[in-house]
Amino acid sequence: TKLTVIEHFPNDLLTRLSGYCFDYLKPDGKVIITVPSPMVDNIINILLFFRLIDGIAHEDHHGYDVGQTEHFFVMMG
Repeated sequence: TKLTVIEHFPNDLLTRLSGYCFDYLKPDGKVIITVPSPMVDNIINILLFFRLIDGIAHEDHHGYDVGQTEHFFVMMG
């Protein structure tokens, strides 16, 4: 399970990450991935502005487009 993690990886590493997931996956296993809504970035910016949170790697999101997730994590038959 990858919960709100892949948006922190640069795209060039996502292909390798997906390969590693499938290398270790059992034959009927599943990769479950969650990606936060882009609205979360707005909420984080507000919380950062008011100094209600600190130490978050928000800049690592690099504008990740959730629509590209399937491209990286579809198992090739």
